[in-house]
Amino acid sequence: TYNFISHFSSDFTVAFNPLRFDFKNSKITLHKGTALVESAQFYFDEQNQLQTVLLPVKISHCFLNWRDDFFAVISGAVTLEKKKEQPYSIEGFLCIDKGQLKENPLSQKGQKDITSSVMPSTLLQGQDVNVKLNLMTIDPLSIKTPQIQSMTLIDIELSNSIRSLELSGKLKLLGGTLNFPYKPLHITRAELQFLKNQPYDPLVELV
Repeated sequence: TYNFISHFSSDFTVAFNPLRFDFKNSKITLHKGTALVESAQFYFDEQNQLQTVLLPVKISHCFLNWRDDFFAVISGAVTLEKKKEQPYSIEGFLCIDKGQLKENPLSQKGQKDITSSVMPSTLLQGQDVNVKLNLMTIDPLSIKTPQIQSMTLIDIELSNSIRSLELSGKLKLLGGTLNFPYKPLHITRAELQFLKNQPYDPLVELV
């Protein structure tokens, strides 16, 4: 992540037969940002299979990057939860304080990279996870690619599950240019409207 843990502290208890872990007042201080977990539980059954998870995390001004395509300082609150005989779920919101995107959001690949930066497919060893997550920008996000240079505001919701992800909301470009060999074209207005039934084929308005 190009970010480093500089401090970690937590109070925890362990019980046996069946195995269970309880964490209190956990704090991770990173080179850039902090993560807080006030209370978390991990409970196992008699065969030591994980049955119950409750992990609420509050993050503040944490630096994040994804495959050199996405850089951001992010704050928010996210809860990972699993109840007996039910799949994992992730709910919460993330606010991009500032950042830079090196993929073109007008392309399908760029749209997939935006969502994968928030919800990588390797999460929890490939298990499907129910999702309800809001992603928004505080300050405009910088876009710098060979095809486009602009600033964008994002307000989208990711829902359903990782394997069948649904997107809704808007991505709005604030001016900038589209680069062509002869000369750049200036963007007067551009907006992508994501629809749940076609997550990577949004409605595009471009002037």
